[in-house]
Amino acid sequence: VQSNDELSANLLNEVDYPRFLANTDELMRLPGFPISYWLTKTARSILFDFDSLADYADFKQGMSTTDSDRFIRYWQEPAICDIDFQRREPFKKGKKDKWFPFNKGGGYRKWYGNQEHIVLYEDNGRELIDLVRSKYPKISDPEFVIKNRAKYFRDGITYTSVSSAHFGVRYVPKGFIFSVAGPMIFPEKAELQFFFLGNLCSRISTMFLQAINPSLGFQGTDVAKLPFNQELMKKTCSSTVEIATRATKIAKADWDSYETSWGFTILPLLCHDWRQPTLKATHNLLKSNFRDITLEMQCLEEKNNRIFIEAYGLQDELTPDVPLSEITLTCNPHYRYGPGKSEEELETLLRADTMKELVSYAVGCMMGRYSLDAPGLIYAHSGNDQFWEIYHEKHNQPLPPHPQN
Repeated sequence: VQSNDELSANLLNEVDYPRFLANTDELMRLPGFPISYWLTKTARSILFDFDSLADYADFKQGMSTTDSDRFIRYWQEPAICDIDFQRREPFKKGKKDKWFPFNKGGGYRKWYGNQEHIVLYEDNGRELIDLVRSKYPKISDPEFVIKNRAKYFRDGITYTSVSSAHFGVRYVPKGFIFSVAGPMIFPEKAELQFFFLGNLCSRISTMFLQAINPSLGFQGTDVAKLPFNQELMKKTCSSTVEIATRATKIAKADWDSYETSWGFTILPLLCHDWRQPTLKATHNLLKSNFRDITLEMQCLEEKNNRIFIEAYGLQDELTPDVPLSEITLTCNPHYRYGPGKSEEELETLLRADTMKELVSYAVGCMMGRYSLDAPGLIYAHSGNDQFWEIYHEKHNQPLPPHPQN
């Protein structure tokens, strides 16, 4: 009869289990003291010797409304005339806008997207500020809840703070308020935004984040500890900016191809470039274009990974490969429907959703929301208020006599 110790020893001799040897003194030198015993000597040296990302960018947490049902909506809910999608300047006295784009994280998506929500912030957030002060009467400044107001409406970089595995980093244009769940990163030099975006979307950042905090959340303090330095910037900047700019452009075009985006203009299935004699032929040509876009994005991401893997000297530890399921484009069925499905299953799902989108767009045209003769939203107000005026303005037509019925 073997003792437990003897049995364990024999099992270890029979099976080649992974074994890690780590010096506790070195682990204590890692940012935040994580027990990341699996890190190689090279990776630990990078964390020891490099600067941190916080030396080159500001990390800011956004607001907590304390009452989501009251202050947060999907952008399709209010009348479109009450939403300011294009704020490019600070608030001016007398402006009547009520709702503003709200960045609140969302699912795993890289480069661009997850722009679905708006927040009630009329009169510089007066209603929200009054609510916070009524809830916390001993606090004179609501900044501890409505954080970093001076940074609102600036462009920058965001990420989803809660994720099961992947680190989804995206560019955010000007005009957004951001939340606790959608924190922002503001590089010290605005012209380096796409360089930081490329760095954070690489395999390198995911690897180091999993070492710094191997949990389900990506906190700003953890992201700020990512290793970075000036030499790295010099070696990779120009090529990274080019890749990140192109990837963001592709991701934005993909996001705006669906009605869930306020930048939506026309259904891709109805675009002149893909029009064929039959609906089936049009769908097949569009599907082929979706495939080409997905493969181009995959090539860009793998090239981006390769640049940073070589710059950090981690060729023996990481590969630049990106599976199709991690190419976060809605037009990519491997991402949209998840891995593990056959090509036939993916084709069936994509065809069904494409037809649903066509029906949805057709109903929108019938109701006056869209028009085949003009791009984007035509009428998204309420109560038929100014319907004809807006309709003819969008179509660049003179206003005819108002119908009597």
